[in-house]
Amino acid sequence: NPFCDAGRQLIRFYNTRVGALFARTVPTLPRLLHATALARMYGDPKRVAAGSLETYTMGLRIPGTVEHVLQIVRRWYDDMRLLRSALGKLAAKPVLFIWGDRDRAVLLPSGRLLHQMMPKSKLVVIRGAGHLPFEELPEQCNQEMGAWLFEPLMARRS
Repeated sequence: NPFCDAGRQLIRFYNTRVGALFARTVPTLPRLLHATALARMYGDPKRVAAGSLETYTMGLRIPGTVEHVLQIVRRWYDDMRLLRSALGKLAAKPVLFIWGDRDRAVLLPSGRLLHQMMPKSKLVVIRGAGHLPFEELPEQCNQEMGAWLFEPLMARRS
């Protein structure tokens, strides 16, 4: 989301030589640090499913993954400018945004701004969820997606 600066300090850090060096050590950091980072992505850390941590950390160990993430970080501000300029072209498209009200990575006010910019969008706020509502509360997310997908079909039948 180009309207959220919550990660600005992290982006700046990872764009330094020290930050890039640190990023390359992340896959080897102790399990407790990985668990803490993942728990912060959830509105309620008790909802982290068994095996989730291992799945995320395994992905970090795939050769080239950290370098790919560092490339994304290097282009972050350019990509956000491009995304912001492309939003006008998407404004007429129906879009569903599902946001956790406890998202610490991409803050809810930026989601509200994105929703305002796109008049055909719908913003659903999942209470108690963090950055990964589809993992944390999948039934509620699926219900919201299903309702949004079938809404036009039901309207045509009326």
